[in-house]
Order: sequence, then structure tokens, then C-alpha cells
Amino acid sequence: MDPAAWLGGKVGAEVRLGGTWRDPKYTGRGGLRDGAITLADIGMSVNGGTADLSLVGDTLRLDSLVARARGPI
Repeated sequence: MDPAAWLGGKVGAEVRLGGTWRDPKYTGRGGLRDGAITLADIGMSVNGGTADLSLVGDTLRLDSLVARARGPI
């Protein structure tokens, strides 16, 4: 990654696949903890990121997103 940009955090996920080739079934969840991104060129810094996602059928849903920002977004 370019030194002017930095990305960090911990990602975890659990996905289950079932059904048939013609009728697949997807379920799962994922999350981000301690997420952070810095884009020095534009003075943007976001940290303390936490996100929760869920997957049901063909829908990926962002259930929650929280972060702290310093500078423009």
C-alpha cells in the first residue's frame, strides 16, 4: 500500500453454503474490529471502526457501523 495510505483492523467471517446448484442457500455473518484507514493526501483518518454484516439469501446487510474520524470524510 502507498505510504500515503494505511489500512488496518481485524476481520472475521462465517459463511454457510447449502441447497443445490439450481437453488443455492447462503447464510453467514462477518465483522470488523479495530478498523482504521488513513489517507494522508487528503488529511482523512478514521479509527476505532466496528462493523457487523449478515448474509441471508442474496442479500448482504450492513447491520452496524461505528468509527471515529479526524478530518474530512
